[in-house]
Amino acid sequence: MTTTISRIKFSAISCLAIVLLLQVPLASAHHSYAVIDNSRLLEVEATIAKLEWVNPHSFLWVYVADEAQESGYQLYAFEVGSITMMTKAGWTRDDTVTAGEKVTIEYLPLRSGEPGGSLAKMTHADGSVSQGDFPAVRFADRVRAAEQGEAQ
Repeated sequence: MTTTISRIKFSAISCLAIVLLLQVPLASAHHSYAVIDNSRLLEVEATIAKLEWVNPHSFLWVYVADEAQESGYQLYAFEVGSITMMTKAGWTRDDTVTAGEKVTIEYLPLRSGEPGGSLAKMTHADGSVSQGDFPAVRFADRVRAAEQGEAQ
């Protein structure tokens, strides 16, 4: 009887361990910055279109003037962090940005060249600054440090 119970416990623990191990690649893939060019920091002047305040990642949509486009602008999408992370960075759904507001955005671009990327810093017209998600801020700091090292 003890052997049967031991086998059942071992089987249950083994199955649980396998299920947990299978989740690791999914979790690490979700937080990948592979689509972001972490070696470049770009800046655009933009007009806020909307903030999608959702989990797992919020998105800031902005219009960037582009005379080559028939509309006169290009729509950029900037990934910011989760609601929890952005709240810790001082963002709120209703007060951080307003549709139509003019801002300057510093960002890590998409590797594909499409308009947008990961928002590192946003400067509002009044001079106040809203930081992006922590990984983007960290990558931006590294790019700035490398640029300063090259300039010396």
